[in-house]
Amino acid sequence: MAVAQELKDKVIEFVKNADDFVTEDQIRKELGLSSNFNTEDFEFVDFIKTDSFFEAIEKDLVLRFLFRPQDRFFDEYSSDFNPEWAYGIYGDPNYDKIYLISSSKYVKMINSMLELYLMGTTDQMTVYEVAEYLNSTLIQILALEESLDTYKVVIVDIYSLAVCIKKSNKFTVLQQNKFDSLSDSKIVLTEKFRTANNDIILLTSLFKVFYKLNINEISINQLCLALSMDKEFTTIPKPVRVNELKPLIERFTRFIISEDTVRIRKVEEMLNDVSSEDFVRFDKIPSYWIGEGLMVFKFIGEEFPIEEAREYVEIRPIVYLNLEKQFSFENLQNFSAHYSELAKAIYVLTPKSDTDKWATENLRVFFLNDNYEHLMVIFDSLLKNYSPVFNIQKNPGNLFRSFIEDKIKKGG
Repeated sequence: MAVAQELKDKVIEFVKNADDFVTEDQIRKELGLSSNFNTEDFEFVDFIKTDSFFEAIEKDLVLRFLFRPQDRFFDEYSSDFNPEWAYGIYGDPNYDKIYLISSSKYVKMINSMLELYLMGTTDQMTVYEVAEYLNSTLIQILALEESLDTYKVVIVDIYSLAVCIKKSNKFTVLQQNKFDSLSDSKIVLTEKFRTANNDIILLTSLFKVFYKLNINEISINQLCLALSMDKEFTTIPKPVRVNELKPLIERFTRFIISEDTVRIRKVEEMLNDVSSEDFVRFDKIPSYWIGEGLMVFKFIGEEFPIEEAREYVEIRPIVYLNLEKQFSFENLQNFSAHYSELAKAIYVLTPKSDTDKWATENLRVFFLNDNYEHLMVIFDSLLKNYSPVFNIQKNPGNLFRSFIEDKIKKGG
């Protein structure tokens, strides 16, 4: 008994010191054991049979992979069925290939493969699809392709993958519906699934509810139902519930929750309440400033380039409004190309300055997420109410439009 335990300890040490999988043949050669040696009686964790895989991972036990013949070889109605072979092989531990690995190395290997796979694809894959891919890849890595003709080779499945995922913070499992099965749920890299992107999905869906129904407020229960009915809403699993949605909405100043009612603040109300701290440098924009919305430019320089407008701009520092259908950080990095109307006005008013440099030094920006189509409807009224100096087109209330247009015609 002591000899058996001593041998088992040596086998465990060999397996745990290995980089990944080892075979029984490797163990025999390493420890100088006879060809009859096998690990059947060592009480290692049978990967296929175990119902406590998570416990095996927690205790870093040795996992044993022995591949069983496919069902068709035991099916008496199958053309592949051979009674003598089937009854002889059933329950026989002496399979052609038996692989072992420590559970900690298994988790590390599967998660490393999973990370590389998700890094290399832009598609969102289901847990089932990913498990199938990883399994087929491991079959190739471990040279088990020929075994597929006879054996059912399972090295990773949705259950072992799920446990591996739980051991890492690099992955996020997305469920569109609370009743979705694990195999149908999507898996993504957490770093790709940023909260910012999730916020955009939520905001877009919220705007859709309010603008489609043409309302300013709605009961939070009805809002939950409306989001549950929205096929494109994926921020939280459906059905959407109040206790889950409420804390998400409370993070946005755009919405006000009063008792059981949610109210959306109008664009004008938001612009009137924007503080100086909310306007930022071009290179300091928050990650959640993305997608559809309104870009607001504010003058913060010492001397406005139109002397007659300096007092006006002190009172109304918002100097340019722009509709954004797909805003991103790169828009401001390519300032002159993306904001050509604004850049042209700056160029003719400050001919001795570098346009982009002048803009970055004298302007600050604020981005208001909103529905693009809704903004198009109200944009003319926004120009009328704020009369930004650098908005030339469709801005008859701009007192300095003619002056700037003349400068443009004369080339500065």
